[in-house]
Amino acid sequence: MANTIDIFVSPSGADTNPGTEKRPVATIRKGLSLLGAKRRAAKAPAGGRVILRGGTYFQRRTLTLGKADSGVPPVIIKNTLEDRAPLPTVIASYPGERAVLSGGRRITGLKETTVNGVKAWAAVIPSVRAGTWDFKQLWVNGKRAHRTRLPGQGLYQIVKPVEDAESRRLAKKRMGFASAGGHIAFEYADGDIRSFTNLGDADFVALHFWVASRVPFESVDEKKRVARIAFRPNYTLTDDYSKGGAYFYVENVFEALLEPGQWYLDRPNGTLYYVPRRGESIETAEVIAPVLDTVVAIEGASHIRLENLTVSHAEYHPDEITRTLSGQAVPFVSAAVKIAGSSRCEVDGCAVVHTGGYGIEITGGSFDCAVKRCVIEDLGAGGVKVFHTAVDPAKPELSWSGRVERWITCRRIEVSDCRISDGGYYYRQAVGVLVGKCSGVRIVHNEIHGFDYTGVSVGWQWGYGESDGLGNIIEYNHIYDIGRGVLSDMGGIYHLGVAPGTRIRSNHVHDVRSRGYGGWGIYTDEGSSDILSEHNLVHDTNRSGFHQHFGRRNILRNNIFAFGGEAQIHISRVEPGQTAVFSENNIFYADIGRIWHRNTGGLGIAQSLEDFVSHVPADGNLYYTSGTEKLSFGGGSFSEWRKAGNDRGGAVADPLFVNPGKRDFRLKAKSPALALGFIPFDWNTAGPRD
Repeated sequence: MANTIDIFVSPSGADTNPGTEKRPVATIRKGLSLLGAKRRAAKAPAGGRVILRGGTYFQRRTLTLGKADSGVPPVIIKNTLEDRAPLPTVIASYPGERAVLSGGRRITGLKETTVNGVKAWAAVIPSVRAGTWDFKQLWVNGKRAHRTRLPGQGLYQIVKPVEDAESRRLAKKRMGFASAGGHIAFEYADGDIRSFTNLGDADFVALHFWVASRVPFESVDEKKRVARIAFRPNYTLTDDYSKGGAYFYVENVFEALLEPGQWYLDRPNGTLYYVPRRGESIETAEVIAPVLDTVVAIEGASHIRLENLTVSHAEYHPDEITRTLSGQAVPFVSAAVKIAGSSRCEVDGCAVVHTGGYGIEITGGSFDCAVKRCVIEDLGAGGVKVFHTAVDPAKPELSWSGRVERWITCRRIEVSDCRISDGGYYYRQAVGVLVGKCSGVRIVHNEIHGFDYTGVSVGWQWGYGESDGLGNIIEYNHIYDIGRGVLSDMGGIYHLGVAPGTRIRSNHVHDVRSRGYGGWGIYTDEGSSDILSEHNLVHDTNRSGFHQHFGRRNILRNNIFAFGGEAQIHISRVEPGQTAVFSENNIFYADIGRIWHRNTGGLGIAQSLEDFVSHVPADGNLYYTSGTEKLSFGGGSFSEWRKAGNDRGGAVADPLFVNPGKRDFRLKAKSPALALGFIPFDWNTAGPRD
């Protein structure tokens, strides 16, 4: 790099060295300090690189880069032109090597023992016993070890929530919303729960609605079979909107420490127990537990790039506010890499792995930042979070709850060509890519899979209020293996709020499965409006390929929706005088008879087929079922659908896919879809470009 100052860092270096390639310093912070000094002494503006030799750099505290570490911005001429490219500050691995920045600590002093009748390893950790260190994640030889849980497979179900005056008061206060109010106690089935060792450290995890509430126990009455939890979750302990009890499991139970790969931390005694996997040796095993919530933070800086690094071993330690929250997508959870209040900063070609929270977050009014070509996996929560913050920093929870009226938004953020997977180990409702009240965000060419809630979630405004979610682009993403039968009310791509200029295009979404209701491919939820969805391939969802809750002026054009388990398209609610969705030149392919599904009762919902059709105009669509049931269009036949005013230029015919059974949706030359104006597209372009 021309006009660049290089500083070298090595785990075997010394901070008394000058930072040359042959005499590197030992710490990244020292390297940045030397770089700053050399820049100030230079006769001309210079870029700077802190080059890390291969190895692991255990961070005792968060590596924070601020304004003083910024690169050199371009010179602006007449407020529009740049006469010199920016000269960034780059922290990168040495060519051909890999530097690992770890927020963890090695566990030493392991000894063989026997626990619950099985052979295990144990280590006494004085800082845990003293109460200065606690952790919820553990990795052995680079692989996540799992906390103990009951039942070992499957789920328990609450017999019934225990009602109390406070539960009833909250439910009434929140306008009778079925999920609001929360319970603080419940009756359980015989044998499911008992007074476990260190009961307050065991987590009750309820899978209900679209969240997984994680709450410690307060007490267990084995005679009455009633468990009381430490605080009231945001949602009732019911199985979604039914009166049945929520499904749940119990995590971090000493008595359940039986299987290889499991671990348990006895906090009062400061002892870690681990049951080794086959082939693991106590003499050679590397056991790491996380210490830091955030390993690297860029705050109030500009023109900084992290390049070809691995960032790993991060925890999330909730405070008293956030530990009581169990809401949608857990946006309050921290990330291993943080960019806040910064501009023109990038994370490029990095691996962010082994976390207790999100992988990367961009917040606090950041703009023109990017996450590119990264691998983000093995996550306690989600992958990438681009989120607004409250104007009042003393009340950050207002942003997370959606109640904030003033916020600091992010603008022009890019998440591209990343592989984001294997999340939700601790916070099951986390998201692959989460975007709040932010505009101009581009989520493009990513592969996202292995999450229990939603693949991509954009928007944070329920209803038609001001959203600040304008002009966001979600395109060319390959999103699959989403939901996994764990939570409800979710989708491969999820959207909230009014969003002029937002585009959902050329995505391949498949294998979306909810636990209860709501496993949808593309889900435009409350107030989603002014969104174009086109050239998407969506198939194999256990509910519908597309779901519109309520919204206005959305366009659904030139998509393929196939093999929806309930229907191919679902409209929950339409409103007087409003077009909810205009559907044009799509292909709907079913192996069940239902094509258009509509709710048939409730406030604001169409009561007749004619009324429904007036709110969801459709034309030029092709419909087909390979099953034996008759096609259903909002409860009517295709002829009734057309008579009511829809699809005068549409048809019911086999689209002639090459091999729908093997999910080859290419069209044969004589496909009737082509005659109707359908434009073929290549879904194999979805996903990372390199």
